[in-house]
Amino acid sequence: MHERFPELERSRLVTITNGFDDAPIQPLREQPAEQCVFRYVGMLNERRHPDPLIVAFARAAQDPQFRQRAVLEFVGNAGGHERKASLAPGCQIKFRGQVSRSDSLRLMAGSDVNVLLQTISDGQDVVSGKAFDYLHARRPILAAVDEAGGDAWLIRDTGAGSVVRWSDSEALARELLECFRRREAGSSELATADIERFSRRRLTADLARLFDDVVQGVVEPARAS
Repeated sequence: MHERFPELERSRLVTITNGFDDAPIQPLREQPAEQCVFRYVGMLNERRHPDPLIVAFARAAQDPQFRQRAVLEFVGNAGGHERKASLAPGCQIKFRGQVSRSDSLRLMAGSDVNVLLQTISDGQDVVSGKAFDYLHARRPILAAVDEAGGDAWLIRDTGAGSVVRWSDSEALARELLECFRRREAGSSELATADIERFSRRRLTADLARLFDDVVQGVVEPARAS
């Protein structure tokens, strides 16, 4: 923001991010407990495509245990990419299709690892709204994204998971294996910094305090952003 509007003092800029609704969620899981479920929830299209993730999954599946017990599921409109399951022959690749908003949140909570996938090269300074829902699910996150983008910033800032450049299939395969092995070792809970700061309840309170400061003259309206 400061780079776009250099006339504004950096110290006077306030950012209030997107966030998640902090209502309780009942996890939805249909797979047996011994399976490790990697799940991507969201739309696929010509620009956001599953190829890097599926290719990396096939590489990780050279490990016999991974091949036997790891499942990769895509939830949402697949944009005709369902045939891409053939990129990982013999692997458990599934396309669920579109579900309701409430079920999508429940499926996130029922995953072993939630996957962020961003193969679009431009506009990476933003944070996807889904990333905040993933935080609320409190499951480990594997972010296959631009390492300098907004999604990567959020995952690193919260300690919510790992970040891998989406175009590096070898590194992505290694991280898929690491996620699987951590889960096999019993480490599947999300250990993060304070993610509650991204709850919409708290963000609304932050916005209200900012308005109070403007009204009381603590900050000048023209410089509050």
